[in-house]
Parts: sequence; C-alpha cells; structure tokens
Amino acid sequence: MNTGDAMEEPSVMVVDEHARDRQSLAAALANVGFKVCTSPDGLHAVICILHDPPDYLLVNDAIGGVDPVTMCEMLRKDRRTATCRIVLLVHANSHACLQRCRALGLRMLLKGPHFVEDAVLTLVALANGRFGAGRPRVQRAPAALPVGSRRSG
Repeated sequence: MNTGDAMEEPSVMVVDEHARDRQSLAAALANVGFKVCTSPDGLHAVICILHDPPDYLLVNDAIGGVDPVTMCEMLRKDRRTATCRIVLLVHANSHACLQRCRALGLRMLLKGPHFVEDAVLTLVALANGRFGAGRPRVQRAPAALPVGSRRSG
C-alpha cells in the first residue's frame, strides 16, 4: 500500500470487530479519497499490515485477537511499520490507555455518536499535513460525507 508515490491515494487499514462500523468507516474514507482495506481483528490486521503496510491505521480499542495498544507497540518497533500514522478509537478515556498511547505517539478519538465523521476528518487532516508531516495528500474534500452526518446539517 505504501509506495511513496505522491499522486497515489493514501492507504488506510480499518480494524474493527463490528462489521457495520468497519463498513461505515471504509465507505466514508473511500469517499474522500483513501484506498481502504479492513480487518475484523488484530491478528489478521498484523499479518496484513506486515505484508503491505498502510500509510494510516484506524483501530478500535475493543478488537479481538490482541490488545490494540500492544499491537500498535509491536508495529512501532518494526522498521516496516514504524512510520504508519495510527489513530485509536476509544470507548472511554482511560488514564492508563492515554499514557500508553501518548508514549507511542498515537492519536485517540472517542468512539461517540459521530465517530465516523470524526475519524474521516482526522485522517484527512493527517493526510493533508495539518497534524505534522503527512504524505500523501487527499485530493477530495471531506464535504462529501454520508447523509446524516453532522456536516450535512
């Protein structure tokens, strides 16, 4: 996925055990210009990521197969995946989880009622460099979010 071609769509892997959430995130991210692959659990995700590292990783904090923060720690230590930008979707703010995530340089988003839009806007901002060096750029604007999102009014 990560070839270094600036004109290529940025790639993201969505890891979420809930099929509906995984599909909603994948559709919304593809709609704004991301090349998306998905995984239902952490073990499957690690295998796929090590084979073909994405530019970005969006991980639910309640996935099966492996603790998501431990998975991210492992990915940070591997030279093939050390630069992957990771966003963790959390269900509740845990001080211990927050400390571990900060130490790894992970971004955290609360999985609230607008988590799909929040995730899309965060990844678009990362891809467009608004949160630091974020290659490659997303070409489409995030205004094309699904009906019913906060932006559609």
